[in-house]
Amino acid sequence: MSFGLALAIDCGLAFIADTRTSASIDEISVRRKMFTWHREGEWCVTLIIVGDPVVAEQTKKAADKILRRSSGRGRFSSLFEITELIGKSAAAAMEIENTAGCTMILGGQVNGEKPRLFQIYPQGNFIEATPEVESFAVGETKYSRALILTRYEPNLNKKEAVDLIVGAMEMTLRCNLSVGLPADIHFYETDSLTIGDERRLEDLDGFPSVLHALRPYRSSLPNPVLADRGQDFFDLLRELRSVTKKLSSYIRTINDRDVATADIRAARAYVDAFQEFLDIDGSNPPETIPVEIKNGVIESLKRIDWAKFSSEARQWAEWIMNIIPRLF
Repeated sequence: MSFGLALAIDCGLAFIADTRTSASIDEISVRRKMFTWHREGEWCVTLIIVGDPVVAEQTKKAADKILRRSSGRGRFSSLFEITELIGKSAAAAMEIENTAGCTMILGGQVNGEKPRLFQIYPQGNFIEATPEVESFAVGETKYSRALILTRYEPNLNKKEAVDLIVGAMEMTLRCNLSVGLPADIHFYETDSLTIGDERRLEDLDGFPSVLHALRPYRSSLPNPVLADRGQDFFDLLRELRSVTKKLSSYIRTINDRDVATADIRAARAYVDAFQEFLDIDGSNPPETIPVEIKNGVIESLKRIDWAKFSSEARQWAEWIMNIIPRLF
């Protein structure tokens, strides 16, 4: 599978496409799927091709011939004309090869008209972006759709648009191994009629992580259960999280069979479960933690002879057993 995306915004067009063509146990291959041509001062066109590799290569060659030899046939009247010619070439290649063909995104600008964006289907027919449908995605599209719907605005600036398409790529990469880096991006600026910011991304360093940006959202929500608690309560809760994490990490390091008894293993299971509940959210209500886990932590820690372990571990265990009844 593949992933390609293009956005139409007021200040231009933003494109991104991955390069992975196969991903098996012993082979990962890549192929460029985004191509850009221009004739200075006349037109600029970007094409993303996703689908059968043979048809994709033939379509790319046909597009190259159409665009590079344009001077011999006069100027293009519109981007619609270019889209129609490339669509017919793709359909012909699909018929010759007898395959499922390719789906494409074509965008750019011809002098005398505004930037335009089209999606071309394997049969050669196509649709154009409108104010109601302002973006096209091809390949593995489902993972990034929600992000585009919630963050797209026609008045995005260049940085915001590039961050959005890279974020869409990040979500797709995380969810599907058939999509992979490196990725190609191109940002075409309205009325420039030349290639804009075009580069290959070997990684996503330097771009804000979409998933990281979403994580603080939960803890920023008001929590009615904790709304009336005093500062002392929050201080104790934060300290409980910290010391529980320390004890959990310590118990995990115990490998000596003489001391790693069934009681230690039980304590580790309870403490780990308790820690997961505490760390779900910065304001997670203690009341939501199952009572059997809270009681299990205290009872399991009481059964352990802490003299065999470090003084810090004994202090952490005593503190946890002391504070849980005060918080719950």
